[in-house]
Amino acid sequence: DPNPNPNPNPDPTPQCEAGQTKCDGTTVVSCNDQFQWESGVDCSTNEGDDKNCIVVDNVAACAAVCTNGYSYCKDGGVYTCNDDGIFVATQTCDDDTQICQDDGAGLASCQTKPPAPIPCPEGMVATCEAGGILQYCDDDGNIAVETCTNFGESYICRTQNGVGECFEAKCQEGTTRCNTTRYVEKCTGGVFVSTACNKIHNSNNFFCYNVGGVDDCYEYDETKADADGDTIPDVVEGRLFNTDTDGDGTPDYLDLDSDGDTIPDAVEGTADADGDGTPNFRDTDSDGNGILDAIEGPCKIKYGEDGNPLLDENGNKVAVDACRPYIVGGNIVRTIDGIPIADTDGDTVPDFLDLDNDGDTIPDNIEIRGQSLRSHTDPNTFSGECPRRPGEGAKNRIGTPQDPVDCNGDTIPDYMSLDSDGDTLPDSFENDVFKGDVYARYSLDTDKDGVSDAIEGTLPTPSDPSKPGTLPDKLPDSDDDTLPDIISLDSDSDGLPDKTEYQLEINNSICKGLKLRITKDSDGDTYQDAAEYAVAQKSGGQYSPAKMVCDKAIGIKHVYKFYFELPYDEKNPAKKDDTLTFVPKVSKLDVVFNMDTTGSMGSSVTNLKTRIGTYIVPKTKERVSDSGFGVTRFDDFPTNGYGYAGDLPFVLYGTISTDVNTVTNNVNKYSLHSGGDGPESGYEALWQIAKGDDKSYPQASWSGGSLAYCTPPTGTWGCVGFRPSTLPVVVHITDTYSHNSDYSSYNTRYVKNPHYSKEVYEAYKQKGAKIMTVYRGGGDNQHSQLLDMSTQTSTVVPVCAFRNDKNAWKCGNNRCCTTTNSDGIAPNSAGQCVLSYGISDDSSTMNETIVDGLDALVKYGTYDVSTKIRGDKLPNGKNTSCFIDKIVATQYVAPPQEPEKSCNPLATPAKIKSGSYNDGFRNFATGTSSATRAGAQLKFRVYASNNNCYKPGTETKVFTAHIDVYNPTTGLLFDTQDVAIVVPGIPEQANN
Repeated sequence: DPNPNPNPNPDPTPQCEAGQTKCDGTTVVSCNDQFQWESGVDCSTNEGDDKNCIVVDNVAACAAVCTNGYSYCKDGGVYTCNDDGIFVATQTCDDDTQICQDDGAGLASCQTKPPAPIPCPEGMVATCEAGGILQYCDDDGNIAVETCTNFGESYICRTQNGVGECFEAKCQEGTTRCNTTRYVEKCTGGVFVSTACNKIHNSNNFFCYNVGGVDDCYEYDETKADADGDTIPDVVEGRLFNTDTDGDGTPDYLDLDSDGDTIPDAVEGTADADGDGTPNFRDTDSDGNGILDAIEGPCKIKYGEDGNPLLDENGNKVAVDACRPYIVGGNIVRTIDGIPIADTDGDTVPDFLDLDNDGDTIPDNIEIRGQSLRSHTDPNTFSGECPRRPGEGAKNRIGTPQDPVDCNGDTIPDYMSLDSDGDTLPDSFENDVFKGDVYARYSLDTDKDGVSDAIEGTLPTPSDPSKPGTLPDKLPDSDDDTLPDIISLDSDSDGLPDKTEYQLEINNSICKGLKLRITKDSDGDTYQDAAEYAVAQKSGGQYSPAKMVCDKAIGIKHVYKFYFELPYDEKNPAKKDDTLTFVPKVSKLDVVFNMDTTGSMGSSVTNLKTRIGTYIVPKTKERVSDSGFGVTRFDDFPTNGYGYAGDLPFVLYGTISTDVNTVTNNVNKYSLHSGGDGPESGYEALWQIAKGDDKSYPQASWSGGSLAYCTPPTGTWGCVGFRPSTLPVVVHITDTYSHNSDYSSYNTRYVKNPHYSKEVYEAYKQKGAKIMTVYRGGGDNQHSQLLDMSTQTSTVVPVCAFRNDKNAWKCGNNRCCTTTNSDGIAPNSAGQCVLSYGISDDSSTMNETIVDGLDALVKYGTYDVSTKIRGDKLPNGKNTSCFIDKIVATQYVAPPQEPEKSCNPLATPAKIKSGSYNDGFRNFATGTSSATRAGAQLKFRVYASNNNCYKPGTETKVFTAHIDVYNPTTGLLFDTQDVAIVVPGIPEQANN
């Protein structure tokens, strides 16, 4: 396509209008003939003041930028700086009558032209005219004038030798001053002119001194004269010696501040506050506390934003709010330079004279150094812990007057502060309260128990240390032990340290607000906090300390049913007593099956083998869970026809075992033998069961053999290894008599050292062992010899033992169910049933008979019972049994249900082991053979004390003693009750 623009060089788009100008920075830009902007003059390169580009009336030009209102003279007129910062002509002076004058300070104006100069007359000299104007002849020979103050404010016009001159005055005209006591100097012509007082007054009694602030010659009276009017006679101020204490050139009698400490002599007076021999008006440290009067005398003053002191309406300097001024007669007393004098504690003794500026009862010199009044404190050691004290070595740095201790770092030295450590507790309360070498007023936690002094020293009523009359009498002492809480590690003396109680309270919501630290029983459940805390730690995690201490529903008896709290007191041991209830049961049973294995006993052997593991053992363990079983057999001595080959008077098949398989295997070892004659070796077997291990007795022997001594397991006794603390029962099963001393005794030619009933009964009674006999083939009869065995070993129960759980008789009213007769047999004369059973030839009821007999014996067998104490070892080497003084039997309680309630024998308190009090019960039966059926109870009164048994440290301790109810003969244990002993800690106190 053809180019639509036929002009190959079109004109550029216009940027401006002809003649238009503007500023581009400091450069003047103008519009050229092409209507384009074109740079021109760069004003910044000009040599004059016009270095800036300025637009005025739409015209840009170089000009000087000026300050609005500034003016100067130019071209016979006044140029003034306008709002745009440009000098413009504002006034034209009349050439004939006016002249532009610039005052040199930025202000120009048209002034009337001075008159024509007047020639000086011949011989003219300079003269002083009114107003301090000097008239003189200038260098051009014309009269000229000069105001002398133009040379300086201190210049005056004076005539010297008839010639006037502008002179720098050395003093104020007409003022006077003393030159020693003999001369007065008066300012005349700008200099002091001295004249002797005696010449002025023509008397030698006139002297120069100050009266009412005016130096002049006065008549002198030695007794009354006070030249400086400071209330101190001149003679005291050393006028006769011209004494000048501060060396400022003004003698003391003329000096209102003789020692130069800014405190007027009239205020300091002639007293000697520190007794150093120098009166206060000459003493720069009047109270001798090491702080100069010039420092502790005046208040600190307020300053304005301009850095100048603030003044009151009278022109006096204003003290900071924290400074209490010294007031006399309702007026503030001030220093020489008008600053209020300080009286920090408001006791009308100004600080510079006060040995205790802050009125906290602690001398300033002690607080300055940071020490205590205590004699044992090292005078060169700082007595505190001040973590906020500024500077290196603050903890041990002794204070000095130049660096007084400021414990809390608030810039107020301690000697000026009512609370040096900033813990809100007044120094006057904390003074002389210390722990070790740390003093309460220098510590935020004096006793180091983790609870701040501010908390432990919280005052009973609101207080303000800076305001008199708002403080209670003393620091809190929660336990009234004379030691304030701030130095007591156990403020309530409950045996639980403050640190522990405080942590419980702040870290557990259940404890908040209970005031554990100052309350012995915080939750009000009657249990002391320390005891509950210690018990919680012993509970194996069942109860937390917070739950135990702070929950009223949880107490010590949730862990220990029976306890004593026994504080240690060497002089008056704590004594407590309480009733402890026991629920005795037969806890351990050892049963020995002593089987006659002669030929006629086949049915008994078979039945025992058949049901020992499935019936007898498990059923017995239902009654007494800790039941053990031993297995023995007997035939007779194999000699002289008593027995035959294979027969033996005693064989041990198994010692006591609680394992049913072991017992079953031992019973299965039974096999039948001959037996020879009718009587067998039953008594010998019974002896060996109980005494076969006792080598103090000779063993039985026969021609051709002998019985060996047994070696039972360690800690057991008898051939069968009866366990300690058990009820030993021998189930003796036979169908005939045994050889006895009164019945078919052995021929000593063939059998030596055989054992008969007398030895057996004595041995069994000694051990408390029972013999329950079973007579095979007896049917509805009891074998007389077997009956005697059971009777002699007290294997008897009350006839009511044969009532069932429904209180119904099993085989007839008041009948003993010990035979196969359905109507039983009558009890003995004591109303007792002897557990000597008669069973049928086939032994079909033997196993049930054995279990029933053991059940009756466990439930209704009677014993003498007493108590014994088993103690745990204490840290001091003793054991906890030392806490228990005695245990007195008090009451038997029958089982709660029938038939046991009425059937169980009545146990009575008796002297079992002790001759002085009832320490047990006679004729006691448990009244139960079941873990689920309640039996009889026994009550004992337990007496306890901490009679030098255990002295605790600071921590409350819980110990346990164990009281067993047992049969002293067998050692059979019926019940054990634990007795907890809480020994409160002895609070660690401050070493006051």
